[in-house]
Amino acid sequence: MDNSSNIALSTAIESCKYHPYYLAGDTIWRIGSLLCFLLGIPGHIMIILIMCNSRCRRQPICLYFATIGFFEMFYLIIVFWLWCASFSLVPDPRDVLTCGIYYSLTAGSSNVSTLLLAAASIDRLLIVVYPSLYSTFVTRKKAILKIIVIILFVCILVVQYYFSYYFSYSYYMCEYYSYAHLLHGQMWPLIRLALLAFIPCLIICVCSLVILKNRYYRRPSTTSETTGTRHMRTASLLLVIYSIYYTLSVMPLSILQFFHPYFFNDNTTRQASEINCVKFSQWKLLMKFCMLLMAINYSNKFFVHYLVSMQFRRYVMNIFKKATFIAERNNTRSRSIEGGFFPIPLTIKNDDKNFSQCPADGGIYSHSTNCSLFHLCTIDTHAIYTCIDGFFFNPTTGECQFWPLEKQIKCDEIHKTIIHDSVASFEKSIESYDYFDHRKSKTSQCTQTGIYPDILDCSLFHYCHKNKYHEIFQCPNGLNFDPKTFMCSASQLVNCQYEPQTPVVESDPICRNYVPGTYLPVANIFDEFIICGNDGKNIRQKCQTNFYYNALTTNCEMKPYAKDPTFRENSGQCLDELRHEKVLGVYVL
Repeated sequence: MDNSSNIALSTAIESCKYHPYYLAGDTIWRIGSLLCFLLGIPGHIMIILIMCNSRCRRQPICLYFATIGFFEMFYLIIVFWLWCASFSLVPDPRDVLTCGIYYSLTAGSSNVSTLLLAAASIDRLLIVVYPSLYSTFVTRKKAILKIIVIILFVCILVVQYYFSYYFSYSYYMCEYYSYAHLLHGQMWPLIRLALLAFIPCLIICVCSLVILKNRYYRRPSTTSETTGTRHMRTASLLLVIYSIYYTLSVMPLSILQFFHPYFFNDNTTRQASEINCVKFSQWKLLMKFCMLLMAINYSNKFFVHYLVSMQFRRYVMNIFKKATFIAERNNTRSRSIEGGFFPIPLTIKNDDKNFSQCPADGGIYSHSTNCSLFHLCTIDTHAIYTCIDGFFFNPTTGECQFWPLEKQIKCDEIHKTIIHDSVASFEKSIESYDYFDHRKSKTSQCTQTGIYPDILDCSLFHYCHKNKYHEIFQCPNGLNFDPKTFMCSASQLVNCQYEPQTPVVESDPICRNYVPGTYLPVANIFDEFIICGNDGKNIRQKCQTNFYYNALTTNCEMKPYAKDPTFRENSGQCLDELRHEKVLGVYVL
């Protein structure tokens, strides 16, 4: 085109900027893009900080979200650059970077984000549906490898933008060269829609639906449903809703590329007299709307994490408290509670001279000389238990309780003090205790004493001793560790994040007249008991060898035992997985 044609074309395009469609798109863009930047950038910085902290970065899923946060934040920065350019505050990024680099960065960052979210959804599905097998496929090394492969794959696909697009000063937009008409006018929109939008979004939606089905495959009644269970089900429902919303926000921009020839016909738009201002303004409106839709999706990621993840909310509150210098209430007490009240059975002789034998009615009795020990008397059984390091037995509550006293103080004085202040010292319930804060990894040390559940395997729990000695225990007979009671309980009664596919249940009239969660003995079988489920169903459980079900305490009572010397343990490191599992007897509920 000669100079006069360029001037005429620029004049025609300038007149189109006063069209209602163009003005509407410009107004929506200037308001929406600024809000997305202001909301999205701080949120993504928070996500990256949390996902990269010392605990989260050891989990494969967190690596995905940290990388997603980085690329989406980069996309929002480009959106803010375009917003500044619309007010002529800075040069247009398409002019500064060239259209090839601009499209490579914007399209590449959004494509990487979508593919990483699809990969994270697959790994999360494996964790939830196959809790006993997922550790083979979901590891940090494999997650890092997937992230690198996805980034390289997208870079290879988007590098062709650099050779296909140029900045048109007449239209004030990016256009592809005539030799790239076949690729970008017909082939590339289909490839981008199928490979980088439709298939990943389909994977995200299917994975969220499968997780939702896993959470709702059984519906316990209100009486037996815990707060954690309700939260997980609500979170899985929110994931489904967000997956659909994510698909609806990502797909339009890819679909719009199919209609580029309709809005811009190369045979007519070169003539200034034949420019269709309506189509030109509609294209600008739709492009800005689709980019803004994706920016809105990226800007609310922080709120999605905050609504779905209870642990994410805890991290956010901790960061907020540190940033605002708000001291925690009862900080000393909350740190000192540490592990909990789980008693450890001992195989020691009875050295308590004041307690030679158990009373006829049984029960739990304190040790007269060692405040950390107590006697458990059941039917024909006398066992001595110890509290974990730093805890003392409270004869009033029958539980192990932390108490910051010197060990030289006599037990009588400790018992008097601990009984007098037992109510005040336990104003923080164990249900609200943030036990995930003490999760250890392969390389971390046991820095605090306590009993901690395994965040990835509900049948395991960790015991970190005061001398940094560490042991891993596994609940017997398919039971799960309950962090609320610090005992091994039936999996159907434990709020496990990674539930099995289907529980084994039986139909029996015995539970028809009992509420779900009721424990019943089995006639003439002393080592088994029944847990009543929903709709009259019962779940039959068997105590471990040498365990007998006590209908009065609803516990499997056991004799003292010796720890299996071949059971896996180490001197100071908490392991994420147990490769050669050995079942160790524990206090069973």
